Amino acid sequence: MEKNSNKTNSVRVLGEVDVLPLLQLLPELMQQWDTDAAINPNKKYSLAQVNHINFRWSNKKSDPVDYFDLPLWEKYRSILLPIMKQAVKPFGYKSGYFPRVMFAKMQPGTIIPEHIDGNTRGWIPHKIHVPIITNPDVAFTIRGVSYNFTKGTAVEVDNSGLHGVKNTGITARIHFIFEYLDGAINKIPQNDLA
Repeated sequence: MEKNSNKTNSVRVLGEVDVLPLLQLLPELMQQWDTDAAINPNKKYSLAQVNHINFRWSNKKSDPVDYFDLPLWEKYRSILLPIMKQAVKPFGYKSGYFPRVMFAKMQPGTIIPEHIDGNTRGWIPHKIHVPIITNPDVAFTIRGVSYNFTKGTAVEVDNSGLHGVKNTGITARIHFIFEYLDGAINKIPQNDLA
């Protein structure tokens, strides 16, 4: 089980990050948006209307948790990792690890129904969202409170509480999303902060 004693119970603004490298990367990755549940079985359910580009993934049902890099991680880690490190600086961990890394795209008029991430084993990494492309009509609701996250602002969201998203705007919403763990308390040998 992944441990985290410092998880927000709503939304925690972590600060501004430079999303220009992510915006410049998107055209190169246009053919990489998935539409099936090959990696993420939730695409059959709550994430059915969302496309992803996955860089890193973890099998939370295995014990111990199985962490693995996907082919795109090695190719793009030099662009992604500096942005991720900047976003998580406020946590102050000496050893940190990013078990899941992805882009998520919601087309106009799509929704992610309210749901709770995780399973009965209680894994609870920090879940970080960095909006790359968004609009004023995107509502991210957590525990009944709606938020509109601004482009380039890294925020931690409480994915262990009931949450969902609606994009009622006329443009897509694309977020850079990753999970973060304190490598020291989770005894993860990899240190992405090094």
